[in-house]
This record gives sequence, C-alpha cells and structure tokens, in this order.
Amino acid sequence: MRNIILLIAMNDLLTHTGHLKPAFELLNAWLKENEMTLELILIGAFALHLQGYRRPRGEETEDADTIKELELNTLRNQIAIIGKTVGLQENWLNDQSSGIPMPEGFASRLILIELGTHIQAKVASRIDLIATKAAAYVSRGSKTPKDYEDLQRLKPSLEELRFAESHIRSHFSPPVKKEPWLSHFEDSIRDLHALL
Repeated sequence: MRNIILLIAMNDLLTHTGHLKPAFELLNAWLKENEMTLELILIGAFALHLQGYRRPRGEETEDADTIKELELNTLRNQIAIIGKTVGLQENWLNDQSSGIPMPEGFASRLILIELGTHIQAKVASRIDLIATKAAAYVSRGSKTPKDYEDLQRLKPSLEELRFAESHIRSHFSPPVKKEPWLSHFEDSIRDLHALL
C-alpha cells in the first residue's frame, strides 16, 4: 500500500485545538529562521484531530505526541519556550511515546500532512490510531477515560477491533505471574469489544 499525501491548510487542520495552532505557527517560524525542517510521526489525540475526529469544545488536546525522537536540545528548549509563551505545558510537543511498539505495517500506512513550511507530519492511519488508542486504554485503564472516549468517537468496526486486540496481545500481554494485572488486562479487552 502506498502512502497517501494530504496537503491541507494549517488553519483548517488546527481549528478547535486550543493553543496548538499558535504553538505550531511559532515553531514553524523558528525552524524557518534557523533554516531547519522538522519531521514528526504523530499518534494520540492530536493525530485523531488531524484525521478529522474532534473532541468536544473544552476537551481538546493541548499536546502533540510524536514517536520520532526530538533529538536536538535546542529544539526541545524552543518547544518549552513556545509552550510558556502560549500558555501550554513545556512539553506540548513531546516524544514520550517514541519507544512504544507500533502495529505491524504501521510505517506503510502513514499519512503525510504539512503543518507549516518547515514541519512535515506523518500521521498514523485510522486503523493504527484505533490500535494505539486501544493499547493506551488497556495500559492505563479507567484512569484516563479519554482513551476510551476517543475510541467511542472512532466507532471501530469488528475487524478494526480484532486488529487492535491482536496488536495488544502480541506487544502488551502481561506475564502470567501477574494475576491482578492479567485480570485487568482481560477486563479492558472486554471493554473494547463493548464498543461495537
């Protein structure tokens, strides 16, 4: 399967995302001034937004999760400065998810979106967003209901849930010795099937 390229105006993409629009605009300007480009591989709630799934007003995400490492300290410092400037947390753009396993074939399904002249984002496909959101829900459980609420908005099909469950079982299954965690794990998987 080949990548699909979407070039969508930044104003259209970032509507209703709180302070992320000005943050990305400032980051793009800084990258341009420093003759740099930035490539991001986005998952999480902001990636959902870029795919057209929006949380209700007042519940919009105020961070963007990339699995591509933000390697330069100067870049990390600038992200923190921009966060302070626009009233976001310092790690509004973060790579905390850089080590988590992605579903098989993930890279072949990425969707390219330009977030500015110097920012190119690759966004997880719908099926991969479902799998990663489901994995986050199973890992975090009811502590963060937004993962489950995001899945409800996505309205996954049985086939998409089976794909997500396969990904979760192959990468996140608990060791047999951890009985309480195993029970939580199976309960969470049942919660996912209740989405149908």
